[in-house]
Amino acid sequence: MFVTSLSPFAYGACTQFPGKRWVRTRIVVAGAGYVGLTGALCLAQLGHTVACYDPDRERISTLQAGTIPLREPGLQRLLDAAPGRVTFATRLPDGPVDADAVLLCVGTPARPDGSCDLSFLEQAVADLAPRLPPGQLVITRSTVPPGTNRRLQGAFGERARVVACPEFLREGSAVADFLRPDRMVFGAAGPEDAEPAASIFAGLPGKRLVTTWEAAEIIKYASNAFLAVRVSFANELAGLCAHFGADPAAVMYGIGLDPRIGTGYLSPGAGYGGSCLPKDVGALLHTAGTAGCQLRVVQAAAQVNDEQPRRLVQRLAEAAGGLAGQPVALWGLAFKAGTDDLRASPALRLLAALREADATVRAHDPAAMEAAARLEQAPLLAASPLEAARGAYALVIATEWPEYEGADLQATRAVMSGPWLLDCRNVIDPGAARRAGFHYLGVGR
Repeated sequence: MFVTSLSPFAYGACTQFPGKRWVRTRIVVAGAGYVGLTGALCLAQLGHTVACYDPDRERISTLQAGTIPLREPGLQRLLDAAPGRVTFATRLPDGPVDADAVLLCVGTPARPDGSCDLSFLEQAVADLAPRLPPGQLVITRSTVPPGTNRRLQGAFGERARVVACPEFLREGSAVADFLRPDRMVFGAAGPEDAEPAASIFAGLPGKRLVTTWEAAEIIKYASNAFLAVRVSFANELAGLCAHFGADPAAVMYGIGLDPRIGTGYLSPGAGYGGSCLPKDVGALLHTAGTAGCQLRVVQAAAQVNDEQPRRLVQRLAEAAGGLAGQPVALWGLAFKAGTDDLRASPALRLLAALREADATVRAHDPAAMEAAARLEQAPLLAASPLEAARGAYALVIATEWPEYEGADLQATRAVMSGPWLLDCRNVIDPGAARRAGFHYLGVGR
């Protein structure tokens, strides 16, 4: 074990590392997705000089033109404020890498069996390895299974000192999460490698934990798995609330008043989604399976999440006397408000369940229309929430956008052919919905 006082072979938490911050540090960032782009621009904001590269030509061209290619609050402001401190390219210049640190921020998507696809990471390592000077600091920000960073160290050999520094960024608040972290985790061969990695992030708040590569990797997966368990627990408990007529909001609030529990991720809904929780839960379960371990609680949480959208649509179909041949409006496609990300979105699982019920679906989303149009089985899209609802027998609210929470319920009901409203995010006041003429169904309500 390491102690974060940096005495060898002990581990624990501390508030800050000793030592001075590096001045005018030159950093290479591999990957310009959510993690890489957020990291590059936030590090430039901290005063570092950053070269970010990604083989996606369209994305890099957009960034070189001064525009952010994804929806994430605060990134455009950081890009506008960082001329001369951050550059973008599809590949690194020829010759040896000239940087104080290299950050690996490439995607590690899920394979069909739930395992983690490391091909992008392996390609980045293959490109970098022959060009690194001896002792190059390499920081892995990509989410990877336990044992990956140890293998990376073996692949780099003496050319690199590999440090695992998993990110804990949430889409929609990635900039704030980077600049105001609650903790930072550094997995390394020893504290002498962790200290220079930590110095790059000097000045940021939050506790620091120095640990082994494997512990850092598991911390990332376990954190997301635990959040997934909380979401599925809330959705399971909402069913019990509905049976006894209890208000699920009051129940969750009462549970969250216990300081050992808190209120985060205890809101009943359509389930969790996005680029992290589903992928990381699946990868953790796959990793545990290959190790001969059973994570029954995590497995149950994943199963509840998979079933939740179908369960909600089934409830609507039973209440409405069936949905076959009926037009249904779907408000929301992104996995949560504030983003255009459709990856593992519960809204898309609701769409699939509605199609299984033979409903005809017309959808709207304030941000994800362009991405939805590119789906292999794209839904019919409407230019506005009201247009999506026109002629609909039922309305399903799948994403908690403010536009839907503040919608004119009277006007919406007036253009619909039927009275049914399934609020999968509990953003509508049931009384207001009923006064507008809706038969309201919420989650646990």
